Amino acid sequence: MTRNHKKYHKPFLMTKQQIKKLIFFRILLNCIINMKFKNIVTFCFILNCLLLQYFTKNQDSGKPSTLEDTINTSYKSSSSWFNLQFNSSYQEISENIVNENNYCRKVKNYQSIQDISLNKQKLPTEDHRYIFSDYPDHSLVHQTFSVIARPILHQKSSKTTLDPKINLFFQVNPLWHELHKMETHFLCEGQRYNHIPGSINLNFKDEIANSFRKYKEYYKGREKCFEPWKATPYTLDLSAKEQCLEFVESIKNGKRNEWMYKKARYSHNGDSVAIVSDAVANELINYYEKESPCPDNEKFIAQKYISNPLLLNGRKFDFRVFMFIISMDPLMILYRDGTLRITLEKYRKDSTNFENYLTNSHIADLYLSSVNLTENEYEEKMKDRNINFSKFEEIMKNERKVPDNWINDSFRYSIKRTMLHMVRMNLDKLLSHPRVFEFFGLDFMLDDDLNAWFIELNLSPQIGTTSKEKNKIYMKIIQDILDIEYAILYKADLDEVINKTAFQWVYDGRKTGLDRYHGLLTEECL
Repeated sequence: MTRNHKKYHKPFLMTKQQIKKLIFFRILLNCIINMKFKNIVTFCFILNCLLLQYFTKNQDSGKPSTLEDTINTSYKSSSSWFNLQFNSSYQEISENIVNENNYCRKVKNYQSIQDISLNKQKLPTEDHRYIFSDYPDHSLVHQTFSVIARPILHQKSSKTTLDPKINLFFQVNPLWHELHKMETHFLCEGQRYNHIPGSINLNFKDEIANSFRKYKEYYKGREKCFEPWKATPYTLDLSAKEQCLEFVESIKNGKRNEWMYKKARYSHNGDSVAIVSDAVANELINYYEKESPCPDNEKFIAQKYISNPLLLNGRKFDFRVFMFIISMDPLMILYRDGTLRITLEKYRKDSTNFENYLTNSHIADLYLSSVNLTENEYEEKMKDRNINFSKFEEIMKNERKVPDNWINDSFRYSIKRTMLHMVRMNLDKLLSHPRVFEFFGLDFMLDDDLNAWFIELNLSPQIGTTSKEKNKIYMKIIQDILDIEYAILYKADLDEVINKTAFQWVYDGRKTGLDRYHGLLTEECL
């Protein structure tokens, strides 16, 4: 098997308990090593600030009532914030953008003299929606911005400075904040940014698997509240010795086609995905026992293969749905339907051909390009790959597999519940900054018992298709994202704005008690 990898940067992460013990000494050491401070006055000032943050404790002496309450909501005393300040590669010029240390002062001066025109919903009109974005001008995202906002396109070919009138940053790069310093080079008061520092960990299959494994311990004895390996297929991180050995022993003992083998990070379009057939198993056994004994120093996972997938006309399919964290402080999470994505060829359990069991568009395009089709035939084949949830429910009801309202009462409930738990289990990795948000694409599958299985999460999911009908849907999604974020920024009626979209609540941190969870958690499961 080909094992090509890109280098990755693994963020430094600590739990809240570790913060109290280690953060002062770590930052102090960073300062000394990197010679951040040029004189003793500055050094003493920073030392004093660190000591205050180290010894200041939450005055609430009561026992936290929920997992959310255990997370320190003061983002400037979190490990994620300190990591950004001292470990990110800020340069004077990044991506041909001049990082100005006085940029936020320019923003404040501009806002003090500029009146913003608001509509009846108290949202800024399109003439005052200044969006800085690196999405290319041919993308649906940029085309939508051009209609409903005033996009400021990032031209990487020439050096530039950021315009102080920008009120929203919408970047493809999920690590843009590691090149440009938050609250200094961008993301000043009156601005919002579409990536949450730390969210990259949700995109890594090994990190997600280990989060599920750790979360299982959190619910030990309360499995009826949430059982991770009933929400996502059992997964082994092959960079962990015990898990790697477990995988090798399993495939040595003949349990081979029960597994999928995947690259854990920076993998797209079916890259380095394989069903563990006999040939693949023999190669892996040789690799992990002889060439590179466990653990794997590269990033791969092994995941149990769902061997009884629900089929549509004999073809395998999955669901692309969307999770939208509209705010981290207070935490607010929304869900939205996506589409079903169907394979081009009928499913064969013993097949290792991608077109039989993978649903992504890149695989479909490669396959159709290899056969002799007219342009119209190609478009029809691609169009047949996607259907909406209503059409799917209609098919299922006609086949008498589900009752009325099954999508809303059962399927959506299960998906939203998994989303909620995924955010909860990763709260310690996400920066609780009040002006950041993130839009995720999540993939789920159904087995023939109608159990919903989470497969993977995507940052900056592809928005746009070759279908004009679906492009209209995606343009509406983009418009809704902007309306929601501008509603938060300009303190409009957020609930009224959300009610006019197809988004649904998962979690609302503005509320108290069980009302926050919208029926997804009971008191015994907090």
